[in-house]
Amino acid sequence: MKKSFKSLVLILVLFLFGTSAVPMAVGASEDDIVTIMHTNDMHGRIEPSDGLYALARVKGYKDNIKPLLMFDGGDAFQGLPISNASKGADMARIMNEVGYDAMVVGNHEFDFGSAVALGKEDGFGKVLDFPLLSSNTVYNDNSLLFKPTVTLDIQNGQSQTLMKDNYKIVVTGATTPETHTKTHPKNIEGIKWKEPIPAVTEELEKAEHQDADFFVVLTHLGIDKETKTEWRSDTLAESLAANPKLKDKPIIIVDGHSHTPIEKGIFKGDNVILVQTGEHLNNLGVVNLNLTNFKNSTAKLIPITKDLAEPDPVVKGLIDDAYEGFKESVSGVVLNDNKIHFNGQREFVRTRETNLGNVITDAMVAYGKEGFRNPTDFAMINGGGIRKDIKPGVVTEGDIIGVLPFGNITSQIQVTGTQILQMFEHSVRTTTTEELDAHGMPLISPNGGYLHVSNTIRVIYDTTKEPGSRVLGVYIYDGKADEFLPLDLNKTYYMATNDFLAAGGDGYSMLGGAREEGPSLDRVFVDYLKNNNAVDWELYDAELKPYRLLTMLERDYNHALLDYDVLDQLIKEAEALDATLYTKESYDAVIKNLEHAKTLLLDNIDEDEIITQEMIDDAATQLKQSIVDLKKIEEPKDPETEKPEDPTPEVEKDKEKDKGKLPGTGVDPINASLIVGAATLSLGSAAIYLERKRKQ
Repeated sequence: MKKSFKSLVLILVLFLFGTSAVPMAVGASEDDIVTIMHTNDMHGRIEPSDGLYALARVKGYKDNIKPLLMFDGGDAFQGLPISNASKGADMARIMNEVGYDAMVVGNHEFDFGSAVALGKEDGFGKVLDFPLLSSNTVYNDNSLLFKPTVTLDIQNGQSQTLMKDNYKIVVTGATTPETHTKTHPKNIEGIKWKEPIPAVTEELEKAEHQDADFFVVLTHLGIDKETKTEWRSDTLAESLAANPKLKDKPIIIVDGHSHTPIEKGIFKGDNVILVQTGEHLNNLGVVNLNLTNFKNSTAKLIPITKDLAEPDPVVKGLIDDAYEGFKESVSGVVLNDNKIHFNGQREFVRTRETNLGNVITDAMVAYGKEGFRNPTDFAMINGGGIRKDIKPGVVTEGDIIGVLPFGNITSQIQVTGTQILQMFEHSVRTTTTEELDAHGMPLISPNGGYLHVSNTIRVIYDTTKEPGSRVLGVYIYDGKADEFLPLDLNKTYYMATNDFLAAGGDGYSMLGGAREEGPSLDRVFVDYLKNNNAVDWELYDAELKPYRLLTMLERDYNHALLDYDVLDQLIKEAEALDATLYTKESYDAVIKNLEHAKTLLLDNIDEDEIITQEMIDDAATQLKQSIVDLKKIEEPKDPETEKPEDPTPEVEKDKEKDKGKLPGTGVDPINASLIVGAATLSLGSAAIYLERKRKQ
């Protein structure tokens, strides 16, 4: 071991030169420091990126500082389409050339199926030449998933012992049990996860590992507050630091999963440091681990920019090769003859409903019907995530990636009605412009967080009101009732979105928490478009007025909710009366109430006049009563033939019972069908097209 070697040097120096020579012996006074580089959650970032070539520069920097070790905290291969296209194989070749020593299995390492991760099918698992570790990922019979392979220079297992520069280092790994809900269920059939802290502790306490110079624990656990405490890496760090069997052993935890940049590391006790870089190769982590005086160890994050180092030419060539192969691979046709211009222009997707936002969110709902453990109620996506039109004609996979270029992951979270209301208020929070939308209302100024929604939800808002109070109503389709129902603030709904928004991105701080994750959003969209039989293209006609995100004045919205059914019927009944049959006094009373009732009709009210349901119900009651009270003009009676008829007691009794009584409307105070039904409503000056066509 390195310590023994240095001790031997010191003894020899003392023997040969005596005590006076000790100050001249450099090794005798220097601390024993090793340098470790690390990354995590790269998610397939291997594109050239306007000349950045991030991993090529990482390799250049690595060659400059010559660290002892380099590790990754998981989720390396799935993400950007350029990496997804080869199931991570191109990313693996590049990581091999960079010179990684080991990595932990992240939840998204399963996104291409467990067979790919295990090297049984083409993809990154067959290409890696360094260990892929997890001590707590097992089959249902508790046998380890990642066992040694037949290739001698690849040792996939629960832990790995490395010998470098006379140091003995024990490296183990732990994968988040959240993988159960953060990849597609089909990818992990027959697989489960043991508790990570006991699994790691068991590995480090093994007798054969006690002569190691230090331990490296690669974890894909994260430090999110929403994650169970016992599944978090900071909890693991505290547990290891408090373990008396490990107190003399320096331990570095290289973490991932929560995408958290930890600037200077988190120190626990006298022997544990936890590090994480953030995400997407934004930063490179460098740790100087002081084995002589652990508290003097340091950790830092270095932004990966063009100033980091010159790109390594070999890695740069691999990136170029991957990029060229990717461009060819995405030439596959999604639609042979697209008839619709899907609008993805920046000034539209950030200010109003578009047919492109509609079709993307409908694709998410279609996936969520079976792809998540609970069927999706509705979906939403931010306009800033939509980057390009889809034009008529041939549509390729490359075109879809141009629309959704960020490699976002389809995710589902649970949200309450209150969170949904807050979410849509945030969506339309920006100042208004002088430009009017399709309904004659002021447009809001461009906002990357403006939300587009699926055909299973309707949102009505008034942009003339102050931000924070613009949302007038939200209605969500209920499959059992087969209608849109008003938002229940206390109810929990299942919402599909992208991983960026699910984590509270774009200022959606009301979101976050545990989430299920599926494939990349571009893949979900491609699969939806290819399934032509399931797509109702009429929903995306470019000529349709917005019908999912509706704008109107609050006054018009309130009037649209009014129930006129009883009053309309009574007006028709009154207008059909023959005045010659009734006394003038009783008929005049009907006419008076009829004229008053007509003044309440929306077509007859002044622009600023407010009508309430109580006013309508009172007018109906008065009109009905006047009709009931009508008195017929008596005709001369023939005493010879006229015989008085006794009224049937039951009839008289029923008449008395119904006198002055208004028939029940059977309509909820908020009439959702009026808002979402297929109709064109003329509400004052606003013509509101409300399309209810649903094809889920």
